[in-house]
Amino acid sequence: MGKIGIVLLAGMLVMGFAGMACAADNAPIGALKGDANADGVVTSADVKLINQVAVGAAVLPEGSFWSADVNEDGIVNLLDAKLVQNWLEGGTTKDGKAVPLAWAPLSIVLLLGGAFLLAAYKRALN
Repeated sequence: MGKIGIVLLAGMLVMGFAGMACAADNAPIGALKGDANADGVVTSADVKLINQVAVGAAVLPEGSFWSADVNEDGIVNLLDAKLVQNWLEGGTTKDGKAVPLAWAPLSIVLLLGGAFLLAAYKRALN
């Protein structure tokens, strides 16, 4: 296997680990915790929707349950809305952490993996 083959193999391993990082959290790729309406940002509209879902006045868009269940207790309720509201006001969730982004582990793995692959590719060319 040549140098380029080794770089390609390393790239496949990095992408595999990135996929496992998301799968381990059961998070949809690109989903944001707190983004109940799935528009890509966490806003007061998400708090409103979570409140409405909690009292039975609205239904979540398909695939948004993970994002709306902020505390991951298996229920979308008023506590989830409160956690998102706290975060929007500059606070934190109940465990002292900001509302996590599902894609954060993926981004870190891809960023580091990309830097590794670029360095390996440059070495392979020399």
